[in-house]
Amino acid sequence: MIDSKEKPNPYFLPLSNKHGLSTLLPSKLFTSSVFSFALKARVNWDEMEPNEVGGLIAINGQHTGILCRKTESGDLFLQCDVWIQQNLLEKPVSLYCKLEDGPADDPYWKVDGKDDWYNIVMVVDRDEQKLKFQVNDKYSEMTFDGDMMKYDNAMIWLGCCNGLSMCPPEHQWNFTGLIDNLGIFLYDVLVEDRIEFSQSGEKQVDKDGIPQFTYGKSLGSFFNGTHQDGDFDYRDVVFISNLKEINSFKVFDESNNGNHFVKYNDEWI
Repeated sequence: MIDSKEKPNPYFLPLSNKHGLSTLLPSKLFTSSVFSFALKARVNWDEMEPNEVGGLIAINGQHTGILCRKTESGDLFLQCDVWIQQNLLEKPVSLYCKLEDGPADDPYWKVDGKDDWYNIVMVVDRDEQKLKFQVNDKYSEMTFDGDMMKYDNAMIWLGCCNGLSMCPPEHQWNFTGLIDNLGIFLYDVLVEDRIEFSQSGEKQVDKDGIPQFTYGKSLGSFFNGTHQDGDFDYRDVVFISNLKEINSFKVFDESNNGNHFVKYNDEWI
């Protein structure tokens, strides 16, 4: 578990596989027709300032990834962004999930519990030009018209949007909170997960006419920390870890020190 409440500790997945980082080069993610980010996180909302944004996972540059945001008025959002190029114009395409404590007039695309853990999945489908976002059982998607930005020399950051020292602090967008599980895949994990759910014989129940999508076997076990080697096709896995145990995947810090799990603080485990 990564805990950034005391000091931002961003990690990154570099393009090189020479240190045995993962079974696939992260650079393949930038050319794959589909990729997914999945993580479990808890945000320290009370420690965020108004108009503050934090990156849970992001590709640096024009940040494509999962963010948390606190507005000037104090509204709280989880969001996912994909940056595209449209007619030579670069712009973000975003989906938002508003955090509400207690009843909400409009239950669609809102989740209750400011202090809860969130099971988050983001999917980018380049062929279908579609962005998908799920937080717990709430789901939304949208289409976009354009090509995703090229990230040939980018890194995938965990705990910020850009942790390089050359990046001004106000643009690093450090995350304040906890990250427990992380998976990066080269396929649409939501489609596969819902096939598994339908095959289980269970029925999807919508509440008040609002789509509610329960996670199936693979993602359910992933977020519970109980997944097994056979739950995912490892040919299509860039990175998967509970950030506690040693496995075949590594993360690196800015000093380029990498390990299967780098432990800086006893509270992280």
